[in-house]
Amino acid sequence: MTSVVVPEGIDAAKLLSILRTEHQTVLAGGQGPLAGKIVRIGHLGYVDREDVKAAIEALATVLKQLGFQKPAAAKA
Repeated sequence: MTSVVVPEGIDAAKLLSILRTEHQTVLAGGQGPLAGKIVRIGHLGYVDREDVKAAIEALATVLKQLGFQKPAAAKA
C-alpha cells in the first residue's frame, strides 16, 4: 500500500467519491487519526504497473479538478 497525503483544502471524502464514480478508481481513506488526511493506494495481489499508473493519473486529474495546483518547483 502507498499512502498519499491529501493537500490542505481538499476534501478527502469528495476526492475518493469522484475517483470512484467518474474514474472507476477505488482508493481507501485514512483511518483513525489519519481519516481525511491521507488516501491509500492498494497494490497487493493482481496489480500491475499500468494499474498503479492509472490510479496515479486519476488521482492527479481529480486533485486538479478540485482546485489543487502543484507548487511551481514541483516536477511532473
